[in-house]
Amino acid sequence: MVTTQEMKSCVGKKVKIYLINGKTLNVICDCYIQAEDEEDEPLLEFGNEIVVQSEIERIEILN
Repeated sequence: MVTTQEMKSCVGKKVKIYLINGKTLNVICDCYIQAEDEEDEPLLEFGNEIVVQSEIERIEILN
């Protein structure tokens, strides 16, 4: 799992996101959203998709 700092550094950049289910996303990260409480997870938003921290295996920043 990636850190919140890694997630924050993606905002506004083209990234390759490797998910734990084996899927890979090549996207421009629009937004990082912090967890509001202990039951929530931080997430990344791009277009109309959202990925939570626990689904991300690793992130590669492409630019």
